[in-house]
This record gives sequence, structure tokens and C-alpha cells, in this order.
Amino acid sequence: MSKKIFLVLILTLIGLFISCENEPLDPGVLDSSNNGGNPTCQSCELSGVAVEVCEGTNGNAFVSGVDSGILYTTYIDAFLATGGTCQPSTGDGNGGGSGTNSFFCKIDGLEFNPSLIQGLQVSVGGNTTLNIVGTILSTNESIGFSFPTTIVEGDYTLDSVPTAGSITAQYNNPAENIIGHVGNGSITITLHDTGNNRITGNFAFIAEPFINPGDPTFTITEGSFDIFY
Repeated sequence: MSKKIFLVLILTLIGLFISCENEPLDPGVLDSSNNGGNPTCQSCELSGVAVEVCEGTNGNAFVSGVDSGILYTTYIDAFLATGGTCQPSTGDGNGGGSGTNSFFCKIDGLEFNPSLIQGLQVSVGGNTTLNIVGTILSTNESIGFSFPTTIVEGDYTLDSVPTAGSITAQYNNPAENIIGHVGNGSITITLHDTGNNRITGNFAFIAEPFINPGDPTFTITEGSFDIFY
């Protein structure tokens, strides 16, 4: 496994993770030819962070609904080689809630408006997380959060290192070679309706590199989300 693939894999998992209507992941991009008409997906966990990985018709791994740009088999092999665990799941690459999603924020004063907004519960090895992410599909620029499914309304400080039960944020912009910028700031959960699988909140944070904190950094402000998962 190359160092590049290893780095991309690790940093992709760190955060897993806008005024725009939700655009669900098109089932046509997931490969269902070898699994009885269902997408081929696995629930994977590494260092306390859980994600759903599905195989796309292009052969790539779709991580929580986003094309990683890495072959599915290579991604799973890398996951296992780095000490992670994977098991088959019956996901569809989207969350299970029903409703219109929204996600908005500004990055250094510029509006961030993703074309794909998702919420997803993933359970691996007894650890369940709730991941939400907004992605501009044309560039794969994304902002995402990961927190326990038991999170309740209140104010929280973001954790810079993902562990079981942590609340993390991540900013990625592969087109600008920005991968794995973790959030240093706060998030307020204003509603978590577990009966209807809906979560809303506000956030603001400074995104900085996970490996070399401090350069460059990005200021995320005026953040809000209303997501069904």
C-alpha cells in the first residue's frame, strides 16, 4: 500500500463528514450487480471512527456517499491493513430519514453551498456514530461532522483527535490539496429528534491541518444544518 493511499485513507476518516436542498446519492452510481440487487457496502471502523464504504459502478469506494477516488478493493484492504475492521452492511449510501436537508456556512467569508448533503448512522463493533457531511461533487470539497448518536441538545467543544464518543469536524478540498483539516471550535445542537432521525445545529470553527497544525487555516463561520439521517 502506498503512503499516499494510507494518508488519504486516514485523513478521510478523521472527520467523517449551505442553503441547498438535499440531493440524495443516485443509486445508479453504486454497484449492485454482485449483491442480489443491493449495493455492495461494508461498515468499517478505525480508531473509534465508523463509516460506511460502498462500491461504485466506477469501481471506487464511496465513503459515506462520497467518491473517495480510491478503488473499493484497495480502500478495504488499506482499512484492514491499518488495523481497522469491516463487516458487510445493507446500506444504500444515504441516510434513512425522510425530509429536506440543508447545510450552510462560510469559509473565509465565502459561501459554501454543497450539491450533496447527507446524514448517516454507522455501527461497527458496538460503536455507533452519526456522520453528517456536505459536499460539492464537482470538486469533492466537503465539510463534515461526526458525533455519538446519543448526542443531545446543547453546546459542545469540537475534539481535534477522533476517539470513541468524540465530536469532530473536518474540512477537505482535494482540488486545492487540502485534506484532513480538523476543526477547532464549537457546535450547538439545537434539536436531535431520534424518533424522526432529524438533527439541527449551528457551528463555527477554525480548520487546520491534522499533521502540521497552523498552516494554512480556514475560518468557518455562520454554520447551520438541518439534516435527516
